[in-house]
Amino acid sequence: MDALEKIGGVIGFVVYAYLMYRQNVLIERQNEIFEEQNRLMRKGKGATVMQSLSRTSRVANYWPLVTMAGMTILTLVAVGYDIHDRHSHISTIPTAAEWNGENKILIEQTGDLSHRTVPLDGYRLVNCSIDDSFLLFEGRLPSEMINCTGNNIRIGSHNPAIGNVMKMMANLCNNGGKAQAPIIVETVPELPPLPSP
Repeated sequence: MDALEKIGGVIGFVVYAYLMYRQNVLIERQNEIFEEQNRLMRKGKGATVMQSLSRTSRVANYWPLVTMAGMTILTLVAVGYDIHDRHSHISTIPTAAEWNGENKILIEQTGDLSHRTVPLDGYRLVNCSIDDSFLLFEGRLPSEMINCTGNNIRIGSHNPAIGNVMKMMANLCNNGGKAQAPIIVETVPELPPLPSP
């Protein structure tokens, strides 16, 4: 909790306490009026007393109650927004159990995958030719590559964290690493997608 929230809490408490005090004063005044009305009703003068209460005086007496109701609604809205805000940033990073689950079956893909966007999440690429293709990895599902070859391969991700790691690895391999060919990391291009298996 930061300083602004603490200050807001103190101000809210002071205003709420003041409104409670005003409400108690109003209730005490209403009790006095009821006692006076009962006394006058017993004497037969109640109708003239009720007519003497103007509409503006009634509204003026109820302003603390209306203000407290408004503050209650604002508080509920603020709490609802806070709960929504806390839960709207839930991480999409899979846990180890989700990643290595027994029910994770990789879709096997073979053949020529050249000149297209090749998604890696959930795929096992076996004996594939991947020339002038873009490998797309989002980090949602495991993937495998077995005996695949290719030239001018680019790789990227919509996930900024994975994209950052890819750039670091490309930098490592291209600057003194033992890569056979440069690794190019770039933004996701608009190429024809891999056909559905």
